[in-house]
Amino acid sequence: MNNKKKDRIFVEGNVVKHESAGGFLFFNDQKDGLMVAIIKKIDDTFYMPKGHIKEGETPEQAATREIMEELSLEVKPALIKKVGVNSYSFTLPNDSRKHFKKVHVYVFKVDKKVKIAPVKAEGFEDARWVTIQDASNLLAFDSKNLQKSKDVYLKFK
Repeated sequence: MNNKKKDRIFVEGNVVKHESAGGFLFFNDQKDGLMVAIIKKIDDTFYMPKGHIKEGETPEQAATREIMEELSLEVKPALIKKVGVNSYSFTLPNDSRKHFKKVHVYVFKVDKKVKIAPVKAEGFEDARWVTIQDASNLLAFDSKNLQKSKDVYLKFK
């Protein structure tokens, strides 16, 4: 959001390296079972909350900050465990450089359903609690991370 520290992005010639962190926030609903928070961008694509790590920040700190910011949380979630690190590459329109992204993925929990809301200024139009099955169907890229995160949550809850 309005953090003055710079994002951890490195440019080396025609290559851009990004380092991000985020994760899945769970709670166990007595009626609907295990629920997870996901966010939707204005392009109708659902994502796991995540964002760039800032200078001087650990991946764990960044993941916590991003979960809180992108879901508009008023309560700090409990960090359960790191699931792993994913890497992928992409290109951007009007940019000939190759971008490489490393994403640190964490599992978080809250003890009860808390209010979540999208950050419209960052291009999000929805934040919602959904079942694991619904999240698996809705997520654009993070279904494998969701399954790993669910398994970690169930072992440590």
